[in-house]
Amino acid sequence: MSIIELPEDNRRSKLQRTPKPETFEDVATAMERVEAFWAKYPEGSILPEVESRVIDDGQSLPFQVFTVRAYVRKNSASERPDAVAHATRGENDEDELVRLRPQESAETAAISRAIRNLGILVAPTKTVTPATISAPQSDSEIGADVTAARERSEKSQRDLAAAMTRRGFKWSQATVSQIEKGTRPLRLSEAQHLAELLGFGGVR
Repeated sequence: MSIIELPEDNRRSKLQRTPKPETFEDVATAMERVEAFWAKYPEGSILPEVESRVIDDGQSLPFQVFTVRAYVRKNSASERPDAVAHATRGENDEDELVRLRPQESAETAAISRAIRNLGILVAPTKTVTPATISAPQSDSEIGADVTAARERSEKSQRDLAAAMTRRGFKWSQATVSQIEKGTRPLRLSEAQHLAELLGFGGVR
């Protein structure tokens, strides 16, 4: 019996995301999510952790970059967070508002994404066009989404690799780590199965 090998699908997935909170309207949407979170979970907690570093590539003036990881709990007494997300913004950002307030912008984005990952979706205050929704993401952004979804589902990298292997993909713990770090692209065929395993939507 001969085996027919199909060509590997190298198309990258597009995981649906909320537009980056870099405008007044997007910040307002983030505020609505926070208000909705407190209304639903008055005993909860939102804890952002900030890391900063200075980038000096020798080609331009040094600039500071902030990475914020937000931990959201439905009950502040819980040991494990119910949702996690992170965002990075820097003084070199293309958007003027972000350049002026990179740490605040990163915190807003991380908290908004974490609350969204918890399942609290507030309708945006501005019109979101199909082009905005389907805009491609970088590998690092996709990796951040995968990390957040995996942590929310309480699976380890090894668990996720084993589940994907059972579905016919030769994944190892290192494969999951590379995807989450953005050093290895997530292919469309993989993303469809990953979405089913981790329970997040918006895979196109």
